[in-house]
Amino acid sequence: MRYTTLSGFQGPLSQIGLGTWPFADDAWGKIDEKTCLDTIFAALDAGINVIDTAPFYGLGRVEEIVGKALKGRRDNVFLATKFGLIKEGKSIKKNSRPESIRTELEASLKRLGTETIDLYQIHWPDPKTPFEETLEETSKFFAEGKIKSLGVCNFDLDLLKKIRGLSPIATLQNQYSLLKPQDENHILPYCHAEKMGYLAYGSLGGG
Repeated sequence: MRYTTLSGFQGPLSQIGLGTWPFADDAWGKIDEKTCLDTIFAALDAGINVIDTAPFYGLGRVEEIVGKALKGRRDNVFLATKFGLIKEGKSIKKNSRPESIRTELEASLKRLGTETIDLYQIHWPDPKTPFEETLEETSKFFAEGKIKSLGVCNFDLDLLKKIRGLSPIATLQNQYSLLKPQDENHILPYCHAEKMGYLAYGSLGGG
């Protein structure tokens, strides 16, 4: 396994992280819990120490599985999860309002069986909630020791610059592959210049 460093974080991070979206039954078909756990254990044994999940995946089920897998191993893993994408009935909504993300955080901590999240990410930008309102609430999460860093996902360059003008943002996670290389044009050079971490999802183009 190859490792890298990220500004603001201690210890080496594996260049390959384990994404857990496929563990959700609504993503790539049914998958049993044992297979999910075995996948996480195999990743850890291979030297992967970055795990990315979200409460939206399986509506909390995937975070619960990750929490089970990390019992006794939590200190050896850089754990990332997300907020701001919720399901109401059959509708998927972006919601980064303070009261909503507080509820999401507390539920994620419980499901993951941890007292703190290494990287807490806005899953999708919420056009109806000003960044200032969201960031005021996340600043409380920092003060309470419940998150260690803040990241964003699925942001274009303009939105990324806007939110970084208001608060330190450690990482950007976007879809990136040979089929979707658009971030090479402007976003990747920006992240490199600003010493921001870049996490790619969908790297195999869907599989």
